[in-house]
Amino acid sequence: MPVRFNTGGGVAAGKDTATEKDVRYPKTFHSGQGVKAKVGQILDCAVKRIIPSTKKQTIPAGSYIAEEITVDGDEALVSKNIRAGTSIFGVDGKWSVVDTATANLDPEKMLEGCMGFSEGKEVNGNMKTLTDSSFSPADASAFNDCRIVGAAQNSWVGAFDYSLAGYINGKIRIHIANLLAGNIRSGVKVGGVGGWLTGTFTSDATATEGDILDGKTAGAKGSMIRGSIPVQGTWNASCGTNESVRIPRGYHNGLGQVANSQATMGGQTVTPTTSQQTVSCSGKLMTGDVVVNPIPSNYVNVSSNPTFFSGGTYGKLADLGAYYYEQHGSEADTYTTISAGEISGNSVSVKSSSGNWERMIIFRRCIPAKIKRIVAVVDVGGSIYYSTYMMIVKDRVYNTVSKAEMDGLHGDQTLTVIMPDNPDPNAKYALIFRCTLSKTATSTFRIKSIIGYEN
Repeated sequence: MPVRFNTGGGVAAGKDTATEKDVRYPKTFHSGQGVKAKVGQILDCAVKRIIPSTKKQTIPAGSYIAEEITVDGDEALVSKNIRAGTSIFGVDGKWSVVDTATANLDPEKMLEGCMGFSEGKEVNGNMKTLTDSSFSPADASAFNDCRIVGAAQNSWVGAFDYSLAGYINGKIRIHIANLLAGNIRSGVKVGGVGGWLTGTFTSDATATEGDILDGKTAGAKGSMIRGSIPVQGTWNASCGTNESVRIPRGYHNGLGQVANSQATMGGQTVTPTTSQQTVSCSGKLMTGDVVVNPIPSNYVNVSSNPTFFSGGTYGKLADLGAYYYEQHGSEADTYTTISAGEISGNSVSVKSSSGNWERMIIFRRCIPAKIKRIVAVVDVGGSIYYSTYMMIVKDRVYNTVSKAEMDGLHGDQTLTVIMPDNPDPNAKYALIFRCTLSKTATSTFRIKSIIGYEN
């Protein structure tokens, strides 16, 4: 068995059991088989005094306490100093202790004699309690127990504003200056649930029966009077130009009117003719202008100059002459003037074909609207095919209005075409000669005369 000398001068026989965790720091010792001294690890407790706070304080485990540790106390740690609902170190807060940080007590809104807390401060009320004695009556005997109630239909009459500042415990009476029976119109009641105040004043009224509508009554000078103004209502009348009407006395509701009974006539346009025309405007109020159109530059008096062609010359109804109008299939159309001598002396001709080729005679001046019928005398001296016509056409050569066919006999033939009963004033009517046979054909003839008639 080994023998070891320790620092204390004793000899251990291997019976030491202490370790570093069993010895205070920084003490040294020997233990076990080693010869080197060991250092203790038990630390002395540094806490000498504990002052309670909002945080948890801990004495480390395994510390060596060499002296007493003092935990501070406070006499103020009592229930009345702790807010209700809160517990501090096992002491519960008192029910009457509350947080006033968010309170907003206004002294002017709290009764006198009352106290409260706001933002941690004591607040004393300044609001007074109002009673009847707070108001000076004008004449309390005129009201008795009557409560004035506004009954008008607007925001002013029958209502009043009174500045009040204080607490009203129950009811108070507010007297209205000059609200007396003598200041209220006679027969009118003013008041509410508690009683009526009936007016007696009429002495300054100035109305008479002549100022009040018939069937209505009003108080004046202490008595009721019945009106005599006639009620005319919606009164109407009429008069002509330069005439007058007397409006009757009385009340008019504003809907009546005096109308002009004068006959009126609107504007119109008159086109000159060979006959006299009368615009019927006598005794009428003209509301527009009467416009007389000028005589057209190409005007023809068909009554005195009804001739298209006669005696080898063009008449007034055809003074622009005539021309051959030819269609040549895909080629451009041609217009060839025909002289008066050619029409009366030599034979003119119209042609047709089974293809897209045609020649016709067209008189250039349009037919006047007053012409009702046109009569032509033609001398058939050459060959004439059926379907050869004198025609009236409208706007274009293929829009036939009337036609007269030549027969195959030689000699003079009379052809008559008729204008429509109500010609279109916006359309153009022309006189043509045309062969409509659907094969190649040529009809030749001589025109002796063409006359227009108004009937």
